[in-house]
Amino acid sequence: MIEFEVLAYKLVEKDWVNLFGNEVNAKKYFIDLFENVKVESMNKGAYLLCEMIRKNKRRGETSRFILSESEMFEILKFYVINQLGREELFGNDFWNLYYKSLTSNQNGEKICDEEIKKKILTVLDSREKKEKYVKSLILYFRDEGYNIRNNDISIIFGTKESFEEKIFDKVDESEILKEFKHFYEMVKKNNWMPIDFKFEKINIDYFD
Repeated sequence: MIEFEVLAYKLVEKDWVNLFGNEVNAKKYFIDLFENVKVESMNKGAYLLCEMIRKNKRRGETSRFILSESEMFEILKFYVINQLGREELFGNDFWNLYYKSLTSNQNGEKICDEEIKKKILTVLDSREKKEKYVKSLILYFRDEGYNIRNNDISIIFGTKESFEEKIFDKVDESEILKEFKHFYEMVKKNNWMPIDFKFEKINIDYFD
């Protein structure tokens, strides 16, 4: 990660307006550059963008990267939506990019872009996709047990009730969704703290 920090400093310090002749050309170059990276390189691009967002915010920093914060968050949003169009839904790459795309309000609360939320809700249009999604919501803490991405449910769906209505509307059609609902309700009763749970229908081998 040190290499990315060094690269971020170099990108921030360079006079790109002078190099490209004007600000419009410089911005277009970098937007095209970041948006056309290969899918497997999007996490690296996202990390670099987050580094430059932090540097642009830093007090006392005299140099600023040519792209504004909103322009860089637009690219991060592009990455997340790209992931939602892939066959391998809701994997680690999706969640890594999703977390990098979150902004904060004045109270420090995390906010998900409305377009991303809408895309997620649109994607969850079948039993198979819902099954992939709920599996990705399960977290494992070696010394504490299993938990759920509780905060992200609220960020994306607004309320737990909206999540439950969307995910559990036809729960009896899927053994995986049925088991997840049971797990979800137990975590909910435990005030969203980790619990011991034996999964029988949901494959959790990736936690080993």
